[in-house]
Amino acid sequence: MKQSSTFAPPLVFVIASSFFLGGCFEDEEAKIKDLEGELKMLAFDENRAQEFLVKAKEELAGYEKARVDLEKSEEIGKKLEERRQELEKVTSQSDELEASLESALTLFGKHQADYRTMVRKSFIGKEVDLSETLGDGFERARILSVSPLGIRIYTTSGPRSVSFGELTTDLKKSLQMDEEEMNAFRAKQAANAELRAEKYKEWKKGLAGRKEEFAQDEIVKRLKGIQKEIEGLERTINMRNTVIKDQTSRASQWARNSSKETGVARQERALKYSQFYRDKAQAMTDENSNTWLVITRLRAEMEDLKAMKKPGR
Repeated sequence: MKQSSTFAPPLVFVIASSFFLGGCFEDEEAKIKDLEGELKMLAFDENRAQEFLVKAKEELAGYEKARVDLEKSEEIGKKLEERRQELEKVTSQSDELEASLESALTLFGKHQADYRTMVRKSFIGKEVDLSETLGDGFERARILSVSPLGIRIYTTSGPRSVSFGELTTDLKKSLQMDEEEMNAFRAKQAANAELRAEKYKEWKKGLAGRKEEFAQDEIVKRLKGIQKEIEGLERTINMRNTVIKDQTSRASQWARNSSKETGVARQERALKYSQFYRDKAQAMTDENSNTWLVITRLRAEMEDLKAMKKPGR
């Protein structure tokens, strides 16, 4: 009995201690789980923080690049503005230079045309040798007039025209004649003739849209106008013919006087006056030739209108 009573307290102590220790272990286990959870949260937060830092660094690098690009852009913009101002200055200078060049070319063209006219006038009355292209009888051909298409000369057989192609190369250079001027002159003549024909064509076309009676009145009116214009041109030709006859007579008289003079100076003076009046007569003859061309075109127009006019009008 004594043995059992002395053994009881240690047993109770052991049992109590086991319960106590068991409870402590359970508390520690719970704390450990809590710590593990906190550690996991911290690890998660650390990962998020790392991701945030990486993104933040990338954005910061992007912002830095944008700032550098902006600075470069502003620098480029300044350079572009400088180039634009330089371009405007150069353009302005170019415009001024172009205007100055155009003015100079215009002035040069005028001086060239004036000089060419002066040179050609100086050849009027001079004798040239055209035997190289025209053959015998043209060794002493006297120039009466010069045009871009050729010249008119006077020989023992009388006056005649010499085309551009019949002139010698040296004479073309002396008279400052070239194909460019000749073609431009022909183009201008053709354009004038074409313009007159076009105006007449438009006038005829306008008749189609009008009443028959009015159209016939217009035709009659136009015929009368052309007839009046032809009569005026013919009067001009007749007046020129009178002057031509007088100039020719004076030229012949001075030529006869030169043969009667004994002094060389007086002979040369008489021949000079004879040549002067002969040249004036030839110039008017050329004008009459051009006027006859105009009359020929007008008469062709008249015939066309007469075909359109009804009988009895």
